[in-house]
Amino acid sequence: MGISISARAASLITWIYRSAFSAIFRSNMMDIKGHFRPVRSCTTHGSSMLFSQDRKLLVIAILYGVIFAELGVSMPFWPVWLEFIGISGVLFGLLTAAPMVLRALLAPWLASFLAHRNLMGTFIMTTSLLAGIFMLINLRLPLFSWAIPASILLAAATLLMIPAVEGEAISECRARHYPYGRLRSVGSLSFLVANMAMGVLLGALGVEAIPLVTGLLLLTLAWLFGNIGVDQYFQTQAEPNGVRTLLRSGSRLLIYGIVASALIQSSHAAYYVAGSILWLGMGIEPIVVGALWALGVAVEILLFLIGRRASQYLPWFPLMLLAGFLAALRWFAMGFAEHILMIALLQLLHAASFAATHLAFSDMLRQLAKDEEQLAAQTFNGALSGGVFMGFGAVVVGLALDDFGLHTYWLMVAPCLLGLLILIIKKGAHWAPLSKN
Repeated sequence: MGISISARAASLITWIYRSAFSAIFRSNMMDIKGHFRPVRSCTTHGSSMLFSQDRKLLVIAILYGVIFAELGVSMPFWPVWLEFIGISGVLFGLLTAAPMVLRALLAPWLASFLAHRNLMGTFIMTTSLLAGIFMLINLRLPLFSWAIPASILLAAATLLMIPAVEGEAISECRARHYPYGRLRSVGSLSFLVANMAMGVLLGALGVEAIPLVTGLLLLTLAWLFGNIGVDQYFQTQAEPNGVRTLLRSGSRLLIYGIVASALIQSSHAAYYVAGSILWLGMGIEPIVVGALWALGVAVEILLFLIGRRASQYLPWFPLMLLAGFLAALRWFAMGFAEHILMIALLQLLHAASFAATHLAFSDMLRQLAKDEEQLAAQTFNGALSGGVFMGFGAVVVGLALDDFGLHTYWLMVAPCLLGLLILIIKKGAHWAPLSKN
């Protein structure tokens, strides 16, 4: 099976880089240096998305689409591959925590270092290329000795993608008065499609489809970051403040809000690490597992699309409080969810635990963070939510999963309650002025 899949991978890679579609795309959308030519508009979700000469919104939308397609495959299904090749216990927890550890240790410093030297796109291109190659090697040689470097390189490749694109998207949407939720929904829609497609591929090709598709998407990202000249578009944060400067001189409410948001988002650790494993272990078909993930993303997209209108009536502070409460409710109820109908209903709460928290965080940055603070705020939040907090949660989940099973979800209530506590502590000093915004 591995040999035949590898042969298909080789042919698909050749198709990606040499097909007529690639040639048409490059000749019509890019100039000789691989930079986008001027375009007047792009239609997304039925609305005209206007661009200036630098076409930055178009670049951001394309990057959102491919980045979240890769995350839509690797986030729910890479742990399934690790378990398939015999990795469990502490090693399983450490490998699934690898992205979190790197975000915690490197992301804030590395983002500032690369941005000042205009090397963000180059770094992401290089790490994506290496990660894609090692994924395909791990497909051919399904051993934990190859899964370890593949996991670490996957973590490195995704380390700065989202903070860089998110920070630029928020600044650009604020400058142009463009709805951030609409732009961000491009990524969520891509995540949803990837979830559904991966469920179908798992049923057709087996678990070998996981490193195959992940590897191909990483190679596609390497090609994109190497050809669209992304570094020249990310100039809003060309001279960003570092995290130390943010912590020293940034708004106190901003700092508390970042920590609270990170705690609530990190409560997804059990869902990301063990969700697919638990559902498959319950006898749920792979295509249905993909559909369950897609259902959560579908309600996420819906909230992103209506989020701008909702934010006119519900400021970020009470929205984050509501999101944290519903997130805690979700994880508590998931500990009892043994029937597919109950699981499907609880997936609707992904709109609160993830999307509402993210919208509240983004609205907070638009109100409280300057352009030069965006990258630091994003990487600091990522270092906490996807690094320190979720990394700790992933290790705990890896240790508890065999003994607690479905009840592992109950452990995720704790970070939600802690995030709510931090927000409530700040309520007295800031509630009145924020309610007027």
